[in-house]
Amino acid sequence: MSIKMNNLPSWITDLVGAIIIGSLGYFSRSIIDKINGNKSFKKERIEKLNQFKNHLDLSKFIFDNQCILRNRLWKSLRERFTTEVKEFEEKELGYNSGLEQLFDKMTGFEKEDFQMIRGITEESMKKANDLLLKFAEENSSNSLNITNEKTALSFDNDMRDLKNHLNMWNAKFNSIFQNNPKHCLVYIHDERGIGPKFPSGIDQRISQIIQEYK
Repeated sequence: MSIKMNNLPSWITDLVGAIIIGSLGYFSRSIIDKINGNKSFKKERIEKLNQFKNHLDLSKFIFDNQCILRNRLWKSLRERFTTEVKEFEEKELGYNSGLEQLFDKMTGFEKEDFQMIRGITEESMKKANDLLLKFAEENSSNSLNITNEKTALSFDNDMRDLKNHLNMWNAKFNSIFQNNPKHCLVYIHDERGIGPKFPSGIDQRISQIIQEYK
């Protein structure tokens, strides 16, 4: 037996209508809330990645400027101690070994450059590296919801390599650099090929992920 709506009392039809409208309103609000939630999460991810990219840029800026001072000091020492410096370079002993052995022979200006280089390592570079390490430890392709399989794998590899490099950097900083005032640099792999490399091209790959999110 079928019941026609126009045969029902008006209060019942009004109630049914209210339930239908209410249900539609609930589902509409749920969809809107989900869309807004996705937008908020997307914005948060982009902000995180942009902040990380800024940390990478800062780290590179610090490293490049430190290299300028390092090269100036090394050039000055090479002009005064040609034979010794040439021997360091031929044996690929690295800057730290050469600077340590020549430290006591440095002029006042050379020692100023040396102390500036050491100060950059101790303050600026250490702080920049700590920010990068914190991000790498707290974020993964899963936490950032990177859905592209290739991009996710590349990101996780970068985070792994970055953590390995910076953990080794910290170990050398704490055990050697801080205990030797004649050291002004902390290099991992850059000298003598020892230790894990800093992931080359990571800044471009992070920029690419940011563009994909947008």
